[in-house]
Amino acid sequence: MKESNMKKEGNMKNRTYIMIAVLFLVAFVTIFICGGCGGSSSSSGSSAPAAPSFRLKALDLGNVTSLKAIGVGDAGSSMEGFKVKIDKVELTTDTGATWVTVYSGGEYLETVGTGTNSIAGALAGSMPGPGVYNGSKLTVSNFKIKVKIVSGATSYYSTAQTLDGVGPLTTQSTTPWTLSISSTAYDYVTISTTSGSIVTEFPTPLTVTGNSDVNLVWAFERCGVVTYNGLLPGSITSAQEEDLIHGILPAMPSKQIQLALTAPADIPTPHPALSNTITLLLNDSGNLLGGYCYSPSDRALDAADLKSGSLSNVSNGGNTATFDVSFWTGPATGYFQFTGSYDCGTSTSGTYSGLAVIGYSATTEYGCTLDPTGTVTSK
Repeated sequence: MKESNMKKEGNMKNRTYIMIAVLFLVAFVTIFICGGCGGSSSSSGSSAPAAPSFRLKALDLGNVTSLKAIGVGDAGSSMEGFKVKIDKVELTTDTGATWVTVYSGGEYLETVGTGTNSIAGALAGSMPGPGVYNGSKLTVSNFKIKVKIVSGATSYYSTAQTLDGVGPLTTQSTTPWTLSISSTAYDYVTISTTSGSIVTEFPTPLTVTGNSDVNLVWAFERCGVVTYNGLLPGSITSAQEEDLIHGILPAMPSKQIQLALTAPADIPTPHPALSNTITLLLNDSGNLLGGYCYSPSDRALDAADLKSGSLSNVSNGGNTATFDVSFWTGPATGYFQFTGSYDCGTSTSGTYSGLAVIGYSATTEYGCTLDPTGTVTSK
């Protein structure tokens, strides 16, 4: 993901330590939380604790529009703010059969910073009760986006307005944004949507005990690329800065594996060369902690947040493995399952092979298939 966060307060037993660690050019936000502090609440029982526990999954959903971006902002384009209205954050110990609520504040939270209006500031507090948590569910509704789009010699600024969204988990609006060429009008566009949830299985569980600290990591990296749907200046219905990675991890990763997926240019369709990037985040033992599928404007598949995943036949500290990972489609209406194997040996680069895509769809948005082989890097 691509932002930063953190803080400390209280006595030793209730103290929350938050630090920023920059690894592989990715910002990993680690929150150390006393496992013996605070209670828990069930989504079907008592109310959630006043102090929520931590930053959770898919808080930056700027990349989840189901419609293909047709424009890329010129140099100087930027997203100054992205806020998500978080309705509820839940954890599960039984793969979704029951849920424990750890946050239900319903606040608009900025995806950067450490203040009270930021994700890091709001989601710092008591942990749920002891247990082995194997998944998370994040329920959100509404987005606030403040973005500047540069096109040639002109800069277009988002302005204060509230628009209906096309559906849950998307920043796409049903009507065009009103943009201004004056920076004095620069403000947030509010996209009002029905609530939607993203459920993710932790590949490696999060264990909470009564007398030990736990590490929960929010990983993110932005690409610095602003994309938009529609035509400038009068028919933009979405704009955001793309994410290379974002997701919640049960521990601090020590390795990043990136698979560069490609679909070469095809004349009959026709379509340009298309791509996606799968990032897998591993610990020292080569265990999978999390992942993300980057879907740029020239993507082959519209995939995003990790649904579930596993590695097998792991060697070389995770540099070599067979993978089986699934990623939700942009609006989480289905998922793509990727299987294959990769091998970097003891190097920082190598190849993957046997790539197969099954599940939601085995084809790209243009109807062509991904190459079964390609390059992989280890960082």
